[in-house]
Amino acid sequence: MKNTQYIPLIILIIFICFLQYSCKSEPEVTNDNDGIATDTTHQLSHNSQLEKTNEVEFPELLPINQIDQDPSLKKTIQQLKKIIQRKNVSGLKQYIDENIKIGFGTENGKTAFINHWNLNSTDTDDSEIWQELNRILDLGGVFFNDNSFSMPYVFDHFPANYDIFEFSAITGENVHMREEPNLKGKILASLSYEIVKLYANEDNKMEEVNGEKYPWIKIMRTNNEVGYVYGKYVRSPSDYRIFLEKQNGKWIITTFLAGD
Repeated sequence: MKNTQYIPLIILIIFICFLQYSCKSEPEVTNDNDGIATDTTHQLSHNSQLEKTNEVEFPELLPINQIDQDPSLKKTIQQLKKIIQRKNVSGLKQYIDENIKIGFGTENGKTAFINHWNLNSTDTDDSEIWQELNRILDLGGVFFNDNSFSMPYVFDHFPANYDIFEFSAITGENVHMREEPNLKGKILASLSYEIVKLYANEDNKMEEVNGEKYPWIKIMRTNNEVGYVYGKYVRSPSDYRIFLEKQNGKWIITTFLAGD
């Protein structure tokens, strides 16, 4: 009889334990703004996964310049830079191949090159070729073989899995990304040699800085940050590039084109 008097107590303890276990097993329930009960047990982990999915991370494209590997090429580049600085048309012509390729159609050759860049007019100083060539030479390039060299490095080393018409490379260190497309815009971040995504159909505002005129490019960088970068420091593989070949001991420009 003494043992049976503990049976109700034991049953009560078992019942309390069962209730505690049941409460822990129930999903966490909250009320949203319209009062409807919502199961959030798995919602937090799902949202965290969505945040990770929506984060964008683009790789770097570090500069490569192999000009120093060939003394004769290095000397040619130095001479070309002097020619560009002086806007010397006759000097530039000496480094242009007679059959230079300037496009993907039939309009090629030295004469077509001169006409395309308005180098046979009285206002050759205003030709856009000087700014374009100067930027390409500053960026450096890489060898195809001992007698063939391409510039800039962005053309040859851009990641193959990124669309060249949707993405570009930042070609400088600590390049400012601004909130507005002008030098007075708030600085949002500093970019160094990143791959960035371009915004299509943007009306890119031009601005002259230190005698050079480039558009402001709207871009998205890693982690969805959006802003504007001065176009001098944004380069696509489809932008202008040049190929040089060593012919009879002299380096000359055999290709100068843009597009794909």
